[in-house]
Amino acid sequence: MTDEPLAEADKYTVALTALAETADMLQKSWRGFLAGLGVVDEDGQITQKSISSLIEFYAGAKLFRVDVLRRLYEEDENPLYAWEAYRDCQEAGLPVPPWVQEYLKSCADSLLLVKARSDRGERIAKQSEEISVAMKMKKPGVSGAGTAFSRSSTKWIDTALAVFRRMEQGDKQYLAIEYVAKDTGRSQASVGRALARLHALYPEDRRKSETS
Repeated sequence: MTDEPLAEADKYTVALTALAETADMLQKSWRGFLAGLGVVDEDGQITQKSISSLIEFYAGAKLFRVDVLRRLYEEDENPLYAWEAYRDCQEAGLPVPPWVQEYLKSCADSLLLVKARSDRGERIAKQSEEISVAMKMKKPGVSGAGTAFSRSSTKWIDTALAVFRRMEQGDKQYLAIEYVAKDTGRSQASVGRALARLHALYPEDRRKSETS
């Protein structure tokens, strides 16, 4: 049997069916996420109170994530941490922190200096390199392992925050690590390293927790 072209109405039916299946999958995924955060009622229904709790958690988690990015930026001045913090603030409706504003201002100043040279008639031979340097994506004359992209992984932050969230819900640290490892498909050792890295960024808080 040969494949007949789909009629226009049939095309819409196929598209709507695929859309409905996708929506159902996303809804299940979303409800699973909410259940993990503990913001659904006993029947699995999302309540107004639960939504408010989620919003508070979401904004709070983003705010803390931005502070983690700030500390990472202070360690090695990788500009991608600033860009990621900017995106997080935009997504959560948070004000852009001063350290990100300062970075963006320095980018604007550096780019406009390049423009001023061009306006004076200077030929900007390596424009992409000039832009990368102006935005602090790389240092002059440095390539490969020295670029910002090669040292900007932040996936571990969300892993560590997930452990903290479970601990806020009452789990012991080892149980929280076990849960997050299973939920994310990562090893417990990997999750533990993510948590340890976060503790290393906040040594003052670690000392408080050990003495309390």
